[in-house]
Amino acid sequence: RPTSLNKDRLDEQLREHRVLIADIESHRPSFESINEAAANLIANPDNARVARKIEAKVKDLNTRYTGLQDKAYKRGQTLDEVAVSLDSFLNAVTPFDEWYLQVVEVVDSADNMEADQLGSKFEDIARQRDERRDAFNTMLQTGKNLVIKKDIADATPIRDKIKSK
Repeated sequence: RPTSLNKDRLDEQLREHRVLIADIESHRPSFESINEAAANLIANPDNARVARKIEAKVKDLNTRYTGLQDKAYKRGQTLDEVAVSLDSFLNAVTPFDEWYLQVVEVVDSADNMEADQLGSKFEDIARQRDERRDAFNTMLQTGKNLVIKKDIADATPIRDKIKSK
């Protein structure tokens, strides 16, 4: 299932993944036990043909289990990477939005200000803009990196936030 860029859905996917990993790990002792029993049967075969079949079946079982583990761990890494990036993006967007609202308020109240006061406000806004430029560019790049990832769902709100900036 695609990784969600909706914080609540992503949290749910992370919880589900932790349960899946715990389930996979809980079966590890059974696989080890099967491998031991099969190794004993193969080491002392009464029938060589049956021993080869057991060996092939155990090898297939181990290959599948290892493949499942690998896929589950890769999925976990993807979920974790997206979660970190999404948190970073959302944490960066909030202060920018708050600052932007302050700028809009200044512009909206420009009719009620003296020219010197308005000039001072605009200089202050320009200084703040310059101070925030690197953080802003980093925020945009993080958002863009999120929406271009493979197997991503719920990207529209992030794209909309990027476009509105």
